[in-house]
Amino acid sequence: MLELLNFNGLMAVYAALNLQVVQRLKATWRDVPERYLKKLEPMEHLMNQRANFKNYRKALETAEPPFIPFQGTTPPAPLSPALVCFAHRRPLRRCAALLLGDLTGLENMPDKTESGAINFQKMVAIGRALKMLQDCQLSRYNLWEIEPIMDFLVHDILVLGEEELYKLSKHCELMRKPLPSKKKIFSIGPNK
Repeated sequence: MLELLNFNGLMAVYAALNLQVVQRLKATWRDVPERYLKKLEPMEHLMNQRANFKNYRKALETAEPPFIPFQGTTPPAPLSPALVCFAHRRPLRRCAALLLGDLTGLENMPDKTESGAINFQKMVAIGRALKMLQDCQLSRYNLWEIEPIMDFLVHDILVLGEEELYKLSKHCELMRKPLPSKKKIFSIGPNK
């Protein structure tokens, strides 16, 4: 997904790996070879929320179309927003683009400076944001559709609620013998 500049898909994977029900699988994480955990580090660096997604925003500034920007979500949904949004091909409850949040912030800036002149800094920032959105909409990927995969993603993907995920997580962890280890577990946000 990183090679395709699919930032929304990348964040979906990043968020899914950091669900509490996945993070609690300590014995399972200990069995993941270090080389695979290392492959997650670029995703963690790029998609972490520190400094208002500073690394993601920097990557987005230099990204050449086609690319898919990350869609921000708010947390009230009891299901995983990453899975539900993708499975149903539409946002789940109050999904909003990070870009829309930026535009809202820009809208709150004054249209004119204290001297009465037009606030060109605001207008340039709005123009850049809208140009990026237009670039995303006008560019296309040259990918082949693989029918069985598309059928699975559109019709057969299993979406579980938090309670079902917790039960499965607990069952998986009970089936494994815990081994002591100091291996770092992949994590998101301030709990690092």
